[in-house]
Amino acid sequence: GYDRGHQIPSADRLTTDADNAMTFYYTNMTPQTGKGFNQSIWANLEQSVRAWSSGTDTLYVVTGAMPTTTTDTKVTYVKDNDGKNVAVPKYYFKALARKISGQFHTIAFKLDHKTYSDPTGYMDCAMSVSDLEKLTGFTFFPTLDAATKAELDLSKWQ
Repeated sequence: GYDRGHQIPSADRLTTDADNAMTFYYTNMTPQTGKGFNQSIWANLEQSVRAWSSGTDTLYVVTGAMPTTTTDTKVTYVKDNDGKNVAVPKYYFKALARKISGQFHTIAFKLDHKTYSDPTGYMDCAMSVSDLEKLTGFTFFPTLDAATKAELDLSKWQ
């Protein structure tokens, strides 16, 4: 009942067949709900990330999946085609930093692993990079100052 959700999208690595083939390694995949998530809201977010890369000096993207939350520490597993356990993420995230004319702008997204009725509603899941850092415990873009990571200006990402 799950898609093999790519963390680095196949559509982002079309330069050569070898580059694209690497996106199909199991280390780049997680079980993702197909309809209402992977094939809709997540795919639309990935498409927007590709669009945001144009007209940009540099775009950094960090994508991840979390098998637990602060309130739900139980890991849920499904069996892969070989009968091995694979953890099902509770949520997915992306942290982005893009440089335009020498200035960085940041945004992050946290999407609970559920079915979404609005396939274009990923902006409703936007947050600051600092808030995502607090949630995940990870440090993103360590060379950027705290103010840049705390800013959430959605107008820079429309």
